Amino acid sequence: MLAWQPDAPAPGALYDPATDQWTPIPANSVPGAVSAGSATWTGHEMAIEGALTPANGGPVDQRLFLFDPQRMTWRVASRAPTELSEWPFLIPNSADGQVIISSGTTLIYNPATDTWRSVPAPVSNMGPESAVLADGLLVQGTGPLYILNVRSGQWTTSGPPPGPLVGDGTLVATDTAVFAFGITTNGSYVQAKAPNAAYLWTP
Repeated sequence: MLAWQPDAPAPGALYDPATDQWTPIPANSVPGAVSAGSATWTGHEMAIEGALTPANGGPVDQRLFLFDPQRMTWRVASRAPTELSEWPFLIPNSADGQVIISSGTTLIYNPATDTWRSVPAPVSNMGPESAVLADGLLVQGTGPLYILNVRSGQWTTSGPPPGPLVGDGTLVATDTAVFAFGITTNGSYVQAKAPNAAYLWTP
């Protein structure tokens, strides 16, 4: 288990349930690293949104830092093609071993090749709720659902749910479907005294 705490003097720790031991995560060793925020797990590394001071000075660059818990090493990703105003406190996601960051524009980073792709996002703010299905599918939102095929870089939508929209809820993924549930909304306001909604969606 990785416990991550941004911008703390001790950035976190690794827990091994087999030995019941904690191991501190070493400080970010990337030269010029000045800040770090939200993180996601790619399956091999922890990817953290952060900022890097260029070697020759000037404004900081938005960068991903990658921590390998097997080797206990840090590295920095290549520069993203688009800057995002809420970085480094957006909510990153991971699917198919790649990092996905959406805010108006969707950025997809492949750690294996150290390359980025930029694709249009269907809406400017899909919320932090997300779930991951097989075959490189990332699902966001609570209704309608927005589905990103990470391999093709294409977004699609599930369409509206069969009942009231979920305005304040969460997603849970099974192997083949997504369960969305939470407080219903009329499209503008959550309906606090109305029954909650729960839907199961399959691709």
